[in-house]
Amino acid sequence: MSFTLGNIKGEFKLCPSLPEASSNASAAVLNEKIYLIGGCDRKGQLVSTVYRLDENSWTEDAPLPNPLAKPAILVINGKIIAVGGIINSHDASDRVEVFDGENWTTQSLLPEGLMGIAAVSISDTEGIIMGGMGPDTCARDTVRKITWNKGSKLPRWVNLIPMPTSRYDLQVTLYGNSIFAVGGRCGKQPVGAVESFDIELNQWTSWMNIPSPTALSSFGCSRGMLVVAAGLRANHDGFCKKVSFLDITKKASISDWTGQRRWSLLEARGSCQTCSIDGWFINLGGINNDGKPSDKIETINLREPASRFQPLPNVPYPIACATTLLTKDSFYLFGGISSFGPTSSCFKVYFERDPNCILFDDLANKTPSGIDPA
Repeated sequence: MSFTLGNIKGEFKLCPSLPEASSNASAAVLNEKIYLIGGCDRKGQLVSTVYRLDENSWTEDAPLPNPLAKPAILVINGKIIAVGGIINSHDASDRVEVFDGENWTTQSLLPEGLMGIAAVSISDTEGIIMGGMGPDTCARDTVRKITWNKGSKLPRWVNLIPMPTSRYDLQVTLYGNSIFAVGGRCGKQPVGAVESFDIELNQWTSWMNIPSPTALSSFGCSRGMLVVAAGLRANHDGFCKKVSFLDITKKASISDWTGQRRWSLLEARGSCQTCSIDGWFINLGGINNDGKPSDKIETINLREPASRFQPLPNVPYPIACATTLLTKDSFYLFGGISSFGPTSSCFKVYFERDPNCILFDDLANKTPSGIDPA
């Protein structure tokens, strides 16, 4: 099944199934190989398994030193770095695990255990982690930079200026010289804060809060536009289909969230999988208000102010909470929750571009190596 988005053709392609059902894993690309790291099995038990996607099958690679779910992932200096996450006692991990392509080692320890950390690579040798939830279940505002230069045996960690708002499970995106920290949670409540950290000036800027903060919402950034879609609002029953947009090409002092009824999703849901490519925001699957996974996919062209969300051909099977990965030409969905519970199924959306098309975001965004400009 295929579809067209402007100068881009998209096509659904089934991938080899995992050896076992997987959820709450993390994914990364190293040396042009895709790795699925840790997570939970069909029974919800944490695993230390690491799989590598070869051409037509998954191969079990060197395992993590300990079972681990949802670590923050950085790929720098030719290594995968897994930071924090959830360990077997369902506590926050304080470990920094490093994979060099052959083996995992515990490189160092964080000052405290943290889960729900956000991470973004800013160059081939640098990355930044933000926020998280500590052992006391309180949200953190900490920001740390890791630098691992080629030839150095060990990385260097530096504490940066804390976030103005403490939170965990936040979304981050790199746009120009700034990292945008969007939403998240503090305790059981969704956070509406939007803040940007200027990497060169080493300073934070606060933007207007999300009008209606939601948990389990969709997030994207393309063509200088932040998108927060659907999710679960505090003190409301069921998922909503409201979508809000923030133009980050303007100054924070004059930029405002916009959202109209015509920009809403066609179907209310949460825990969707999303990707952004060449000005298009794509929302896939998720959980409906009947509690079942969805097979719907909707998209909107952020280049056109008058555009609306439009349906695309349904995804291969209903899916929510999958582990996702965006590469240069594909958006992958691994495992997650299907209509039959935890699944081992995988598929990707393969994107083929007009080679003569120059993307706006290729010029505006600085993106980590191996990640497609959004």
